[in-house]
Amino acid sequence: MDKYTVLGRAGEGAHGLVNRARENATGQIVALKKIPLKRLSDGIPLPVLREVKALQQLRRCPRIIQLLESFPQG
Repeated sequence: MDKYTVLGRAGEGAHGLVNRARENATGQIVALKKIPLKRLSDGIPLPVLREVKALQQLRRCPRIIQLLESFPQG
């Protein structure tokens, strides 16, 4: 998360809050989606994993936002 500066709230996605941010190294504007996990011991919910996997596979589609990276925090 240290790579990004949050600029404000962009909206809500299917599984969490979406923030508008700037990547510090390049200045590129990005969207950060924060997905709250109720119990970490249960793991990541299957719908969330499906969304990440779909975005990874659809990297070159001009109508779909590109997934740059995913990372756990906390």
